[in-house]
Amino acid sequence: MAKTYGVYNEDRGVAMRSVFLIDENGVIRDSEVFPQGMIPNAAEVLKKLAAI
Repeated sequence: MAKTYGVYNEDRGVAMRSVFLIDENGVIRDSEVFPQGMIPNAAEVLKKLAAI
């Protein structure tokens, strides 16, 4: 999936930490890629999810 969504780092062989919010029709409504070591804020993700 990481390669499909463009968040796979081929050089390092790892996926970047990312959040994708996908609606019931399979459309990506929001996405965010986080720097190494940064953890997504769960409250912010839930807020975005509620807005979809």
